[in-house]
Amino acid sequence: MLCELLLVQAARDLKVRLRGISANAMRTLVSYDFPGNIRELKNLIERACILAAGDEIMPENLPMLAPVHPSTYAVADGVGGLTPNKLAE
Repeated sequence: MLCELLLVQAARDLKVRLRGISANAMRTLVSYDFPGNIRELKNLIERACILAAGDEIMPENLPMLAPVHPSTYAVADGVGGLTPNKLAE
């Protein structure tokens, strides 16, 4: 209910027409730990409203919640810099 309320407020403030949050996007939101507070959720919903191309928020509109695969992290190169992890190639 809180996500829906924040969506209505954000859509009104941003002057966009969105009818809701897709089931998959809602699962993404529900599964996120939210180490911040309600402001973090509000900001995520606002960003998703801006990114949404259709009439509802989709998981791809929440890229900030996408899991990062550990093999894509950069690793120390031994001389004070970073290089892409070879496992990611």
